[in-house]
Amino acid sequence: PGWNDPVKVKVAQGSSILRRSDLKNEDIPAGEWEMRADLAMLTAQKLACNDLEIERTIRATGPGSNLDQKAVLKEKMASLGIIHGYALTDLLIWTEYLDFAWNTIWKGAQRPDPSGKWSRQSTPEELAEAQRKMAAINQQLADLTAKTKNAYEPKIKEAEVGFAFDKAAAKVRGDRKPRGWVAEMLLAWQGKTEDQVAARMGRPYITEAGDLRFLSYGQQFDNRVVVGDSTGATWEEGLATSCDIQFVTIPDDNGVRRVADIRLSVDSTNIMATNSNIACSDLKQAPGD
Repeated sequence: PGWNDPVKVKVAQGSSILRRSDLKNEDIPAGEWEMRADLAMLTAQKLACNDLEIERTIRATGPGSNLDQKAVLKEKMASLGIIHGYALTDLLIWTEYLDFAWNTIWKGAQRPDPSGKWSRQSTPEELAEAQRKMAAINQQLADLTAKTKNAYEPKIKEAEVGFAFDKAAAKVRGDRKPRGWVAEMLLAWQGKTEDQVAARMGRPYITEAGDLRFLSYGQQFDNRVVVGDSTGATWEEGLATSCDIQFVTIPDDNGVRRVADIRLSVDSTNIMATNSNIACSDLKQAPGD
């Protein structure tokens, strides 16, 4: 939406407010979507929908950077249409945000004090209780971070190994571009282990050349016969075809050999029968579960 266009907002699940009267949190129910055009919600929408860009800008101008953080951030915010009403803070709890608002954004304005607690400093007991709550929140966050890391780190490492192997496999193929069912086979088999190949295709004939290992399989068909006539003339009838397929494997970063390439060779006594779909039909196997 344009800057002044109404935006869709709602109160999210798990929201709360801080009551001025007793400084207690009060949970509020999730709301329905509604259209709003007030400055606060227009600004909130711009911040929420551009959060990644803003975060990148903040990180790029952080410690160790030669950039002027305020100037760069001001330019970024202006590009989003946000000119006033924002500031970078490291605040963590409700009361800090309220203190910041009244002491910085609304400096000089009369601050309502229905509870009588805004005009005095927090007691050591109140500060200790706030710190205890923050420590509990930080611990919950640390536990969640550790749980998430344990759940996803192995998958991330596995994906990284896979990406590295894909690059190595592409290097093995060089400029050759697999086509037809060879490309389909390679799409299914690349990255599969030698054990998976043997389990699906059977025992291979194995040869090696440097880091490359070739697992070869063949298929032959021959129904040729020699026929003759009463004149004594003879000729050959029938067809002979052969198909050889090689699974080329290389070791991954963990030393496990995996399929990096598939190479095909088809031969026939009839040039019209060198179609690989016919000659190699029984060798077109998928890895399986």
